[in-house]
Amino acid sequence: MDEIVLDNISFNLDISSLRKKVRLTEDNSRYNSFTAFLNEAYSVSRPKVIYKPLYIDDKDNEQVVMDGIVFKSRIIAVNLAEVHRVFAFVATCGTELEEWSKQKEKMLEEFWADTIMQSFLFEAIDIMNKNIADHFNPGKTAFMAPGSLKEWPIEEQQTLFSVFHDVQKSIGVKINPEYIMSPRHSVSGIIFPARVDYENCQLCPRERCPGRRAPYDKELYSKRYSMTAS
Repeated sequence: MDEIVLDNISFNLDISSLRKKVRLTEDNSRYNSFTAFLNEAYSVSRPKVIYKPLYIDDKDNEQVVMDGIVFKSRIIAVNLAEVHRVFAFVATCGTELEEWSKQKEKMLEEFWADTIMQSFLFEAIDIMNKNIADHFNPGKTAFMAPGSLKEWPIEEQQTLFSVFHDVQKSIGVKINPEYIMSPRHSVSGIIFPARVDYENCQLCPRERCPGRRAPYDKELYSKRYSMTAS
């Protein structure tokens, strides 16, 4: 199936939540400045998403073949053991917002811009998830990202990008020789149907992570993902 590009995304950020992230209240002297700053971001922003359904051709204990492309990961193999279709994706806040942010030299404005860019990215991901639900009805889903765990290393970013015709041409996202994406507020991964709750965070021991969505479960890998797991 052809890849799907969402590049005309329209939404309004949750201003109350955003104010909390930047630690501003309405009576703060910088409140009006931040509001004007946010409006400026809206005027240039163009977040984008590309995603594509992938069908599983073959799998074993250490890898999964999807649309003829080999994804090497024990965790992917286990998570997709009973799955027949996934959705590969790349989402970004957009090159336009990235270039706008580079013009900000004051430390406070850099912080505001970074927070806003992250919020635009998360909203784009939410819209992608709704689009997938509306068009494909996969039911309950989870997602994995290359580089978030050592069992699916960052080098697999190249494999993920290879499922698309031209990610940079489609949505402006590119990867450097170290497999890091630009714009920096971009996310890639696979979305898959999941009968049980799954978050990469459950397998990651990193402490004080601002993006943590679930507590670390030090027993989960041995119970579910090791070669001796039942």
